[in-house]
Amino acid sequence: AGIAGGGAATTMAGEATGPPLGTLPLIASTLYFRGNNGRDPMESCAVKAALGGIMGGGMGAVMGLVLGGYGSIAPPVTIPGVPEPPKVPMKWQLRESWLSTARRARRWGKNFGFVTVIFSGVECCIEKYRAKHDLVNGVSAGCITGAALAANQGPYAACAGCVGFAAFSAAIESIMGH
Repeated sequence: AGIAGGGAATTMAGEATGPPLGTLPLIASTLYFRGNNGRDPMESCAVKAALGGIMGGGMGAVMGLVLGGYGSIAPPVTIPGVPEPPKVPMKWQLRESWLSTARRARRWGKNFGFVTVIFSGVECCIEKYRAKHDLVNGVSAGCITGAALAANQGPYAACAGCVGFAAFSAAIESIMGH
């Protein structure tokens, strides 16, 4: 009985103390770095989530670099009757533009990485628990991820996050052919 046998947790006298624990090894084993009995570390959800976070962070940083350069470009606005602002030296403009771009890349990278870690970890755990690779895994992971990201804003925001991420996940999964 106990964890390995799939029965309920018991006391020394043999009395049941809680729900069956047979699924705990399956859920817990998805979090270990060993993965599939030590043969393939890529079968571990922790490794998949970590690699996904690294890749998502890198992609977010690249997006931040590309889009960050446009954020500090603002043409001077001249208003009739108002004196023109003093000219800013080119060195200062370049420095401020680079710092703004670096901040944006760091922020986008952190956000993309965080979302990717949550989504890929949850999807992997759901997939291992269900032992299926289908649309339901991605949609469920999207719902959980969206709800978790919006949980601080209240229950309505969590529901909206769940629906939004689930719909986005369903669209991506259907485009990718799963």
